[in-house]
Amino acid sequence: MAHVRTYRPNVRVGNWREDVTLEEDTLKDFLERKERGELMVQKTGFLKQNILKQLYLTSDHKTFQKCAKKSRLQEVIMEHQANFLSWWKVLHHDPQERLEHEGLPVPANSKVLISHCKTNQALAVVGQHILWTPYGKAYEVTAVAVV
Repeated sequence: MAHVRTYRPNVRVGNWREDVTLEEDTLKDFLERKERGELMVQKTGFLKQNILKQLYLTSDHKTFQKCAKKSRLQEVIMEHQANFLSWWKVLHHDPQERLEHEGLPVPANSKVLISHCKTNQALAVVGQHILWTPYGKAYEVTAVAVV
């Protein structure tokens, strides 16, 4: 009941100057955050627009500057545009049977290797290299030579 106004809005009672200043500051802060795109509604809308865009798994030879953060192996990243660095092939897990299964459909729940066409490196998750992201703990995905 303390915040209920019993008078008309133009009647000044108590700490009226503080109330007016607080309302002005709140409005000013809101407008500044709106301009910068920091409102939660704006962030959610931006996230919804971008989360459904198609991405491509891309990799290239490792260099001193372009490699995985923790393991320093060949980097694997997601990009918006597909190019020849986004070509991967599915290989049979057993090297003795790869030639026999080449070109055939892959059965569900079968062990496979996903190999990068340009570098001939297999997609791998390095278990001992953990990255902390805004979503929590994540494992580093790299491309390594696997037989």
